[in-house]
Amino acid sequence: MGNLLSEDEMLHMTMLVDFYGEILTDKQRNYLDLYYNEDLSLAEIAKKDNITRPGVFDIINRSRKTLIKMEHKTGIVARWMETSEKLEKAESITNKISELAKDNNKITDLTNELHSIIKEIKEL
Repeated sequence: MGNLLSEDEMLHMTMLVDFYGEILTDKQRNYLDLYYNEDLSLAEIAKKDNITRPGVFDIINRSRKTLIKMEHKTGIVARWMETSEKLEKAESITNKISELAKDNNKITDLTNELHSIIKEIKEL
């Protein structure tokens, strides 16, 4: 059992690694993966890599700060999350419109077209 972060914090850090992980060293990415995705504790990572627990903490902490700093500069993850939420809402609305407009072919055609556009955007 690794860390005590909330699920939201874990998800946010995982997303930061997904978006900006390439700016980290292989070792930094590996430690973040073990800590956030594999849920290993600092002690478990230290034992696995034969280094000290404070050494692992330092690497993870510096890596986190690097990723957070990059997100503050670019805001890419925040914009991606906002766009995803808006797409989900748009999809929900088109589903409701489709349900209400079952007898109107023109509205059904338009909502189907909108569904297709939303799907294409999600796949980008």
